[in-house]
Amino acid sequence: MTEENPQSLPTFTVCICTRNRVKYLEPTIEAVVRQELPGGRFDVLVVDNGSTDGTAAMVAARFGTGTPVSVRWVREEKAGLSRARNRAIAETTSDYLCFLDDDAIPEPGWLKAIMDGFGDDDIQVVGGHVVPAYERDPPPWWSARIALVFAPQVSTLQRHRVSQGEYPHGANIAFRRAVFARVGLFREDLGYSGKKLIPAEESELLLRIEKAGGAILYEPAAVVRHLIPAARMEREYLRERFYGAGLASHELEKTRRHDVESWGFRQI
Repeated sequence: MTEENPQSLPTFTVCICTRNRVKYLEPTIEAVVRQELPGGRFDVLVVDNGSTDGTAAMVAARFGTGTPVSVRWVREEKAGLSRARNRAIAETTSDYLCFLDDDAIPEPGWLKAIMDGFGDDDIQVVGGHVVPAYERDPPPWWSARIALVFAPQVSTLQRHRVSQGEYPHGANIAFRRAVFARVGLFREDLGYSGKKLIPAEESELLLRIEKAGGAILYEPAAVVRHLIPAARMEREYLRERFYGAGLASHELEKTRRHDVESWGFRQI
């Protein structure tokens, strides 16, 4: 039996975009570098979107040397999550890009489950399971409808292919690199940027991928625990979030109908 050539193994980069959240970022990176990937190789890229809280120093001190995998830091001054994600795509050459929020802690086996999800050649995107981890107990007025904001809505917790309405969340999502050449990058007029909350950048990209014939997989074995900070459980934040969701729906509808094809009939 001959040993597999490392250069022939699929390569993954775990991309973590962050801005002024150093206390959340450190445990996220720690959980990522402890991942194991039999049959593949991976590294970590931190895209610092203009932080002023010592993020760069923490990454250098904690993960600059001695980690099981390489952890690299780059700075992107132009604010915006979509901008940071597009910078991550430009900075990497790996076969697959896995995007994690800076406060999403992957469970053991997360990255291996992502890799296994790409087993079929037509799978362009794999999204995993997101378990909200509330920083404090939800207030008495909290409802199931509000909780749905913080986790993907899926019809079953079994592995299955998904379409619009069941798209994965950006807190735990991976792309085959080649798909960006086919459909383009994240729209930088969408997504979080400062106080602007229009959470549609990944959904709009997934819609373009689906319209181009790419398959999207929900993989429940790829689990992250996503911190919900106390500030995101306040009424002011939720009002802005639901208002942004309305604006996002408008943008998704424009993308869905822009080429006047069978999607309109399908939805009806």
